[in-house]
Amino acid sequence: MFSDYMIPFNTIQDVVEHLDMIGNDQALLFAFMHKNPDFVRWCERIADTQYRSVATVMTPMPAFDIVTALQTTVFDNWTNNPDKRGPYQYGVEVKAYTADTITNWKRPNWKASAKMWPAADAVKIAKKSKVKFSDITMQKIEGLSAEGRGFVGVMKHVKPGEGSPYNDEHVVWLDLEGDPACLIHTPSFQAFTAPFDARDAKGKGLVGNAVLQSRSATSPGLVGWSTGTASPL
Repeated sequence: MFSDYMIPFNTIQDVVEHLDMIGNDQALLFAFMHKNPDFVRWCERIADTQYRSVATVMTPMPAFDIVTALQTTVFDNWTNNPDKRGPYQYGVEVKAYTADTITNWKRPNWKASAKMWPAADAVKIAKKSKVKFSDITMQKIEGLSAEGRGFVGVMKHVKPGEGSPYNDEHVVWLDLEGDPACLIHTPSFQAFTAPFDARDAKGKGLVGNAVLQSRSATSPGLVGWSTGTASPL
């Protein structure tokens, strides 16, 4: 596979050692990639497979102090399907990044979503759910819905072919009256998200049934990407 490159490789370890050696020299690295497209294609395929595998593992949301960027998107499920409305109009998707330099926004370090129940009915809906929520999760649902304002949901991961397991104690509250607000409450992350915007990071309108997006980051280089700052409790 590597016979057309200047150095013959006999094992994968030879390749790794060579890449370690030239990794900081962009010219040499790009030359290697250009002359070995099949190898690059397989690396991309392996990376995609590994990411999909890791992304389906249910893990706690990273702690507030190590999240370098947070994106929260609100979806209106009734927007494009007026004749096929489900029982819950809104959904929320949370993406958390922990890398100092983010090279691929499509691969967050943590991702989960939640169907948003009207706060006035949230406790009743949770009790009737097929999922047996823990006592602590129920306490959070009750607390966040006590005023009967906005929406409350429990975050979940979607595993292909394995249903949608809920993240215990991962609850989100959303208020769309006046200035939209969102509170994420997990064991290691309790904060109001940054203000929402109806545009994406490039200033364009959100696509599909996405209606609002909040973005916050701790890196100075992402000031233009952010819509504001997340506020810890």
